[in-house]
Amino acid sequence: MSTDLTMADLPDLSTPPIQTGQHQQHTPAGKPLAAWNTPKFREEYENARARLQHGDFSCSALPDPLAPRPAIATHSRFDPQTEERLKGVLRAAKESARGA
Repeated sequence: MSTDLTMADLPDLSTPPIQTGQHQQHTPAGKPLAAWNTPKFREEYENARARLQHGDFSCSALPDPLAPRPAIATHSRFDPQTEERLKGVLRAAKESARGA
């Protein structure tokens, strides 16, 4: 059986489709996509931005949550002052154990 006869209805894929400058993007329903960069959209965007509680918020000012952090900051159970006080208590306990 010849493949030319069985696949005669398929388009030739060896040649690229003809490009025209009039191509518009469409939704799956066939409607053209809405233009978002219009004066009405920009006005609605600015109104919504003005209603925000923290309008000056910028996520770029925050540190990267996926960046590695120092181990002492993430795994330390005590603050440095408490840790020094506990080390002092341990030293005193060791000295008293040696003296007894």
